[in-house]
Amino acid sequence: MLCTAMLAGAEMTGMVDYTGISSGISVNAATYGSFEYTVVGNTVTISKCKSTGVTINVPSEIDGKPVTRIASEAFNQCENVKTLSLPNSIEEIGSMAFAGCENLAVLTLPSSLKSIGEYAFNYCKSIKEVAISSKVTNIGYGAFSECYALEKINVASGNANYVSRDGVLFTKAMDRLVQFPAGKSGKYSVPSGVSYISNCAFQGCQKITEVELPFGVASIGMTAFCDCSALRKIAIPATVNSISSSAFLFCENVTIYGTKDTEAQRYAQRKKIKFVETVLTNESSISASKIVLGGTVTVNAKAASGMGSYTYAVLYKKNSDTKWTVKQNYTTNSQVVIKPAKATDYSICVKVKDGSGTIVKKFFDVKVNAKLANNSTISATSIKYGSTFTVNAKAVGGMGDYTYAVLYKKNSDTKWTVKQNYSTNAKVAVKPYKATGYNVCVKVKDSTGTIAKKYFEVNVTN
Repeated sequence: MLCTAMLAGAEMTGMVDYTGISSGISVNAATYGSFEYTVVGNTVTISKCKSTGVTINVPSEIDGKPVTRIASEAFNQCENVKTLSLPNSIEEIGSMAFAGCENLAVLTLPSSLKSIGEYAFNYCKSIKEVAISSKVTNIGYGAFSECYALEKINVASGNANYVSRDGVLFTKAMDRLVQFPAGKSGKYSVPSGVSYISNCAFQGCQKITEVELPFGVASIGMTAFCDCSALRKIAIPATVNSISSSAFLFCENVTIYGTKDTEAQRYAQRKKIKFVETVLTNESSISASKIVLGGTVTVNAKAASGMGSYTYAVLYKKNSDTKWTVKQNYTTNSQVVIKPAKATDYSICVKVKDGSGTIVKKFFDVKVNAKLANNSTISATSIKYGSTFTVNAKAVGGMGDYTYAVLYKKNSDTKWTVKQNYSTNAKVAVKPYKATGYNVCVKVKDSTGTIAKKYFEVNVTN
């Protein structure tokens, strides 16, 4: 709770949205069971809980008046409580109201709730899931910070101020990341469109190892990543112009990745944090540089370094053209299939873009051949018995490295005689052994194994 103590004692003018709930300290406080309370107008505020039990049920009314508020620090350090039931009359929970209730595992927030104060449930390290109702309009900084078991913060779909994405709490407009659950682990890429990382947003997230901030983030708040002990890498884009001095307190192993001569680098220098300049590289590839018409080329888009959160665009054109065709605009899809429409030479452009908006292009040449064709000829279609005719095998199109096979047979036979099996020899002499009609078959094969046949008829006379 070191981060919370430091932030709570810092100058927060203009930065913290206080709930305005009274502390509950009153010389006229009355007692109801294990609760101290005060009456404000026609409503009741719970100012202190003295219970040492494992289950606490807050009453919905006292002396006929509805219980609508839990004052600041009212349940602070109630370490024994495991299950907390709040009535459907509570509208406000004050700052640090339940902070330090480290064994609290079952928490149901009422649908009547409208406001949750700063650090309200800080260090409630046994809570695994939180559900925010549609009426909540204010959630203070660090409300669920250092809740080490918390994996998901849900928000009702009708809430006008907040939204949850993958269990992470954002403002409705998705421009501010409010609270990241401390129980989540591994790498996290903040969604594009987020402009602000709120105070305490990742505070005490001791399982997160890597964070990518998208292009467009402008500010990182106080103790935003404080005590993220496993955090090794954070990518900070050039758009960030403000980083709180306490943003990375107790992040002993973090390295900041960013662009040279930006606030990220200057901050790292001031705080003596390791800084790595990132240079985006385009490591895209294509499946083939030569294909036959009707075939396809697969683009495998790949980026490295830079600021992460990569997107890819793919364009292509015939070399004889000046205008590019956009096959794919920037998306996270990294595999794109292109099927050229003509047998000619093409150019392909792959663009990779990182979270900072930096773009690196890479170009490829693709030769599209016509389909394999058999242009073979023979020297004669009628010869005298005892003479020969010559097969001139010829292939065009396809994938080159041609080989040729020649077969022949009498018209009355069913079995072919192989005069030449596949070889690079393109001239084959055939001497028929009888005066009759013959069929000749010439096969051409390219390097892909594609075969094109052509047939001839030769009449042998006496």
